[in-house]
Amino acid sequence: MPMTLEEITVREAELREQIAERQQLLAAYQLIRADRDKSVARHAGGVGRDESERPTNAQAAAPSVEATPPVPVTPEVNLQALSKGYGGGIRAVTWAIRQMTTDFTVRDIAAVLRQAECPMGVEKVSVVLNRMKRDGKIIEVTKGRGRAPSLFRATPLVTTSPLELAARHRTAPPVRYRMFR
Repeated sequence: MPMTLEEITVREAELREQIAERQQLLAAYQLIRADRDKSVARHAGGVGRDESERPTNAQAAAPSVEATPPVPVTPEVNLQALSKGYGGGIRAVTWAIRQMTTDFTVRDIAAVLRQAECPMGVEKVSVVLNRMKRDGKIIEVTKGRGRAPSLFRATPLVTTSPLELAARHRTAPPVRYRMFR
């Protein structure tokens, strides 16, 4: 049964919608896998995968699916407003670090901020990362040399929300001593 041009156009549109949905689903699965691998590595003391995640011979023989780039997600926060004022740079960089699933460089953070439509120069990001390193919020995994940038890793001080950190470390209020004259 021959198809009309209008029917072909309708089917093309339906296929494009299905492909877009599948790409979004694949990107979500990839994010979940990366997050799981990160938490397994963190709990295993940096070992990485456990025995259950190693591929079997049948899985290794199966053809691998080429990863598609993740679908850009618009931020739920207003980064332009977040990055304004005193401390705005560190707030924006902290947000960008929380978006990262692996270790990162200065250029990676600048790219995430640029993609989120809150561009920040590499120099400014570098200053913020050095201050965060000094304060113990991030760790320098490898020191940069020449054109190769330093590789950083976030600590729980950055990846955990401030409210959750306060709940974890809740102690008795500090005792205030009164000064006598």
